[in-house]
Amino acid sequence: MQYGCSTVDGSAGHTIGRGYPTFACIAYGLASKTQIPLCHHLYSTVDPDFKSPWVTQQHCLGWMAPFFTSPNDRIVVADRGEDDEKRFIYYMKELHCSFLTRINTGINSRKLHLVRSGEISDEAISVQHIAAQMQGVAGAARQWKNKKIQKTLHSRIAFQEVRLPGHQGIPLFLVLLYTEGFEDPIVLLSDMVVENSEKAWEVFFWYKKRWEVENFFRAIKQEFAAEQFLIRSFPAIRALLFVQMLAFSLLRQMHRMAEEIFVTLLVAFKAFCFAWQRSKESHIDLLHWIRDAWKKSRCRDTISYRRWSRLMRKRLCMEPEKSAEIFSPPGKW
Repeated sequence: MQYGCSTVDGSAGHTIGRGYPTFACIAYGLASKTQIPLCHHLYSTVDPDFKSPWVTQQHCLGWMAPFFTSPNDRIVVADRGEDDEKRFIYYMKELHCSFLTRINTGINSRKLHLVRSGEISDEAISVQHIAAQMQGVAGAARQWKNKKIQKTLHSRIAFQEVRLPGHQGIPLFLVLLYTEGFEDPIVLLSDMVVENSEKAWEVFFWYKKRWEVENFFRAIKQEFAAEQFLIRSFPAIRALLFVQMLAFSLLRQMHRMAEEIFVTLLVAFKAFCFAWQRSKESHIDLLHWIRDAWKKSRCRDTISYRRWSRLMRKRLCMEPEKSAEIFSPPGKW
């Protein structure tokens, strides 16, 4: 493959293989629950124009800058792979939006200054030690569904104001989630103000929405064969990913429109139930309602109930090889 390079496949247990890394950004509306892919960029570490993953991602974020400058609240949500100080500053200073990132809790976790009673500690301590200290004060227990492992979990939550070394004028907050059956907590870092447990849970559920965007990656891999292409030209592979992103967006829009249509049909059927249904003759009422609805939409002449019954029976009891005729319009296309 042209410019094929070493990359890590997270879906295969983080194994190292030969291919191309990608960077994607998907917008998710908390109110509308709609996903819109904004960017899905493929690059190569051996491309002559390549400098670093972060420089490449900055270019992508620059393309999407108009989408970040909206009057609505905007939160960049990222996983542990973006536990990077320069990214935090970039989101706040350059994109002018909030960020919410899961950070590492291991031995090599970053160090932060604690803020207690308005005083910033002189010495920065690791997130691993902060997590151990906060476990005893975690409370506000709740149950929540983990879609990744398809289990309902019981967790306690804690929060703590912190500062980055060298950026002590920027207030940040840790949200720590301790779950029964798991040794390590989920630790989130954000610039959003967290003053109580209720807000901490709200921030966690915002992070949990990140899993919704996995539908995009699952769709392009399983439905659009993103990992099983025959082309070998680097620009052509980039173009393929762009087409897959457009196809996903189109199908999502069609799905939303179909839901609206079905909701309309459901409302109409409920109206029938209230306005038409009579005792012992509900099947006649349903035929009457269907006949009138069909007449209004197609402006056809009224036909008898018997004729409607025969037509419905003919369609519903049609032989399998002729069932496609239901969807075939009369005459030519």
